[in-house]
Amino acid sequence: MMMDSNFAHTTDPMLSEQQLKYSVYCATCGYNLRHASYVGRCPECGSDYNARPLKLENIFVEGALRFPSSEVFIGLFCTLIGGWLVPGAINPVSFLMLPIAVIMVLIGLAHLVTAYRRFIKYLRYRSILKRSQEEKDD
Repeated sequence: MMMDSNFAHTTDPMLSEQQLKYSVYCATCGYNLRHASYVGRCPECGSDYNARPLKLENIFVEGALRFPSSEVFIGLFCTLIGGWLVPGAINPVSFLMLPIAVIMVLIGLAHLVTAYRRFIKYLRYRSILKRSQEEKDD
């Protein structure tokens, strides 16, 4: 989520002036924001961030690193079941079965698209995690 930079800098002036004492990484590019302000704009990629402890917007969180296996499984399951039901609903035409089959295929495809997006995020977070493990806090 991109924030207006003026809004980000004026929401909490006390924290925006303080510098981070520990390593926090930009979720977009993986840049180490240590010694930057709590709220601001990443100097490497330009995306807004908020590193306040209760906000953590556009900040890499190690707990978010997980492979989207459930989305892949649900997507494949729904797409395969829906695809299996479609031929039976078309010949002879079943006005009850056809919408169910089409809805199953659409649900499966939606889950697969979500899984793809989360997989790309997973790969980006893995590279950020690798970069963060190479750097050490002072």
